[in-house]
Amino acid sequence: MLRKATEADVNGIASIHVQSWFTTYTGIIKSEILAGISVENRATSWSHHVKDKDQLIYVYERDGHIVGFASARQSTALILTIYILEDNQGEGIGKMLIQTILKELASLGHQKATVEVLEANSSKSFYERMGASLIERKLVPQYGEGNVLLTYRWDAM
Repeated sequence: MLRKATEADVNGIASIHVQSWFTTYTGIIKSEILAGISVENRATSWSHHVKDKDQLIYVYERDGHIVGFASARQSTALILTIYILEDNQGEGIGKMLIQTILKELASLGHQKATVEVLEANSSKSFYERMGASLIERKLVPQYGEGNVLLTYRWDAM
């Protein structure tokens, strides 16, 4: 079931966030960055995000457990996160989350939306399949030597 996130979802979101970072970014970003994240500090952060009126946050729940989530900033139409538990990837959950967020951003008057992703992250092809176009590449040494951040944009929502 796809729905807007509530404060009761904070721990589930934080857990998926941390699990996804480890499965996605191990070997890509600096190990000290990964070592510094925990469910506890992510839960604190997500607790603030779910209260933030500028944030759109959706979760996908199956059998009473959150298996994926996505968030965006309403004011800038920037998709901030999309994480699906590895065992649930490829089931269309990400597509539903992105389509829902893009639709809501369009209803708020946005004609374009963007997302940023590390070039070494294989999920970049997901954004391309969802109709986003690459508009920028920039080095982001704070994540590790040679890391490149890609910006994708949807021009027609």
